[in-house]
Amino acid sequence: MGAQEAKGPGMTVKAFDEVCFNEKVGVVHGPVSTQFGEHLILITKRTGEEEKAMVSYFHLPHVWRSNKMDSLEDLALCNSLHDMLLHTN
Repeated sequence: MGAQEAKGPGMTVKAFDEVCFNEKVGVVHGPVSTQFGEHLILITKRTGEEEKAMVSYFHLPHVWRSNKMDSLEDLALCNSLHDMLLHTN
């Protein structure tokens, strides 16, 4: 899992940016697909005139691209990661 980091607009790839600056704070979003794989993203806050988002994220392996939660095991793993993100901040 990535440490909690401040991200400004344009600091990440478009799909990641769109979640950081358009989605609800305090909610785990995803899986979000980028060229680097799948990610679960928790936005913990947004601040300042030069908008910054504080985010924690978990990178899921590329193998998830082909599976996209097509089984109960995938769904259970996603739920476990969701809970882990919420309880580590």
